[in-house]
Amino acid sequence: MSGQLDPIQLMRKIAELEDKINALRTIEVGGVWADWTPSYSAGGAMTFTSVTTDEARYCVVGNLLHYKIRANGTTGGTASTVIQFTVPINRADTVVHSSAASVWLYDGGDKAGMAAFYNTANTIMVAKYDGSNWGLGETKVFIVSGFFEI
Repeated sequence: MSGQLDPIQLMRKIAELEDKINALRTIEVGGVWADWTPSYSAGGAMTFTSVTTDEARYCVVGNLLHYKIRANGTTGGTASTVIQFTVPINRADTVVHSSAASVWLYDGGDKAGMAAFYNTANTIMVAKYDGSNWGLGETKVFIVSGFFEI
């Protein structure tokens, strides 16, 4: 019987596909989000300390990592434009365009923001929409929800 699947092999393939379908059903109801512990830093000579992570969760669907993070901390040193956090899984090395994020931040008032990878495969920078420096001292907050290709 050349060119035909053995019935046992066919049944194994069907079982594998059923497992994958069940995993996708779990994703649809939000059952596969996991926590991660990001590291934080800031651009230039600015510091980002006393950081509290209120939420850092991610979910992998196919080759996309979906993430959401909410953190706050205090800036010090010399003002700079970015606060950075690490992600749980590195982005695909050759992919820069397959990412998107929604960003809200607080720096003495509500602000729109932007998020993008920062010269590495595992660090995302958060900046104000207008590219201005973060203020120094008081608590800074950011909430980012996005995805990227892994």
